[in-house]
Amino acid sequence: MIFHIFLLIIVCTIAISIIWTIVQWLNNNAQPEISSEVKILAIDDRRSGMSVCMSGEYLFNFSRGYYITYESISSGARKKTWVRFIELADIHSKVAVNDIGILTLQGTRYIKFVPH
Repeated sequence: MIFHIFLLIIVCTIAISIIWTIVQWLNNNAQPEISSEVKILAIDDRRSGMSVCMSGEYLFNFSRGYYITYESISSGARKKTWVRFIELADIHSKVAVNDIGILTLQGTRYIKFVPH
């Protein structure tokens, strides 16, 4: 009986995660791409979700990426956006703290950063 409850909890957690990802993806696709001039304030390496670590090596990780904290030049508003693991090469080569440039987002999705 306990096994069935544990299995049900795992299946429900995975299903909710999949549904949440699809809803966020659909919402981002419905949004226009918005570009604005920003100053990069911080870049934080983060891992979230379930991880399996063996001998110091991550074998499986649901989510890995960076949070980029930036400030809009025009409004002065500070915001934070998540950049997925797939875009990390772009972040390392083009984004550094105190850079000023054009940040393009679509909803909550990072598209690109072009420094001045």
